[in-house]
Amino acid sequence: MTTVFISHPFSSSPKRNCSQVARIARRLAVDHHLPLPPQVLFPHFIDEAMEREFALRLCLKLVAVANELRV
Repeated sequence: MTTVFISHPFSSSPKRNCSQVARIARRLAVDHHLPLPPQVLFPHFIDEAMEREFALRLCLKLVAVANELRV
């Protein structure tokens, strides 16, 4: 199973972008990949406006463990 980090805009329209990323992640999962969608995961416990650097550090950790990065 390939682990795929999903790079996608977020802050310009969080609700719409989160929805788009969720659809992308679902498609990857159905195709037997393990999606890593920080735009779907992080908003549950990180306020990007206040903790952007923290969010970016976590994203870099996820990229490091991913087999693939999709933009």
